[in-house]
Amino acid sequence: MVIIIVPLDAKIFFNTILQLLPEESSDLLKNQGIDVPQRRKPLFDYISFCKYLRKLDRKVFQDYNDGQVKLLRQEIYKQFISYCSKLILLDTTNVGYPLHECPRAVTIFSDLYELHCSSDDNASLFFGLARICKFIEKFYIKHTSSNLGLAELIKNQLKIKYIMLHSDINYHSELDKYEAIGSAILKHAHNLIYVSIPIEKYLPFLNDLFLGLNNMQKLELSHGSYDSEFYKQLTFPSYPNLRVIDLNLSYSAASIAALNIILKSHNLQIIVLRFNAYNYSEHILLAISQCCPKLKYLQIYLDEKFLSKFQQVLINCQFLEGIFIETNRKYLSQHGIRLLEILTTSAPLGLYKINIDEKSDNIEMLDDVINHYKNVGVIKEFGDDALFKSLGKGFDSVFGNAYLYKLA
Repeated sequence: MVIIIVPLDAKIFFNTILQLLPEESSDLLKNQGIDVPQRRKPLFDYISFCKYLRKLDRKVFQDYNDGQVKLLRQEIYKQFISYCSKLILLDTTNVGYPLHECPRAVTIFSDLYELHCSSDDNASLFFGLARICKFIEKFYIKHTSSNLGLAELIKNQLKIKYIMLHSDINYHSELDKYEAIGSAILKHAHNLIYVSIPIEKYLPFLNDLFLGLNNMQKLELSHGSYDSEFYKQLTFPSYPNLRVIDLNLSYSAASIAALNIILKSHNLQIIVLRFNAYNYSEHILLAISQCCPKLKYLQIYLDEKFLSKFQQVLINCQFLEGIFIETNRKYLSQHGIRLLEILTTSAPLGLYKINIDEKSDNIEMLDDVINHYKNVGVIKEFGDDALFKSLGKGFDSVFGNAYLYKLA
């Protein structure tokens, strides 16, 4: 059984858990000025069936000071660790409690599959888990500093497939933060199928990682440097298994990396480019049209200067099912009409999800596009938030996140 806590129910669930705390914990909390509901036996044994232990929504702690929050987390985790049967997912971020020391630790954590953590968490906790856990496949890490315990835990796993690193772009991180953790990740590079990392100026680690990702299916890159010379030094080999790239980079210089990945990956099915490539857009569109015949979904910033190259993408990528066009909101006038004409005349018949992130007053032209697709019987969704409210077409939202990021 899985207990799913949605944000709206977090406070209710939080109060329910407080009611389940033993007398010793309740007294400890009360002595620190924390109001605890009267203890009562639950109608259902929630905790023993729980398989996922995530940190509670921070909104439930908004009425407490930092010391009280730390104590509440500690007592709640103690309760779960004392009574749950076995965990599949664990979040250790800011726990501050030695979970690995509980008498039932081996039973609870031996089959752990997914770990959410911070490199700021206590290294002793990770060293303890490293002695117990061998089969963690997914790591979600807030990576701000070196942590030898976390490196040991990563190194000791037998089949890691997913690595997600997140760094605060404004965080002044330690220069050696990739030394131990990076080395541990590299040990598993050949097994990784899903990699999400920030582009930071740790060139040796990044190049070693990119060269080792022989079986990668999905790649997410975020942040990025403004230095084009840095991107020119990144090395991307051929990725025959790569199906999805999602690049949320900060500067147009990052287009060099995007271009190199596309040129080396001929089996891409989903391309999401969350940045404006400016003058690199022409080269990227050309690369997509030449190297991505199996492409199904594309999200891209599109300037009117590159409409002819975009048309070539539509012509060459005959498996396209969805496009999300972002613009600088300067046109759907004459150039916008040209875009819609291209969609009408050149889009493959399988294209049925279209979202133009654009405010438009050209209702007649968009109506022509819709009618064209309706006549051939393939259009299902076409999104332009402002326009379609006025048209009243009633089409569903396009490019929902759950659909877009599903890994085949």
